[in-house]
Amino acid sequence: MIWGMFSIMEIMRTHTITEVFEKKKILYMFEALFLIYYR
Repeated sequence: MIWGMFSIMEIMRTHTITEVFEKKKILYMFEALFLIYYR
């Protein structure tokens, strides 16, 4: 799963700033799911 996060970061790096914000929203959603799974 960690390497998947790195690939997402790579995608974010190649896209424009507005698209990065969209991707960050998705990343925050993944983080929320991750925290839920850890509980």
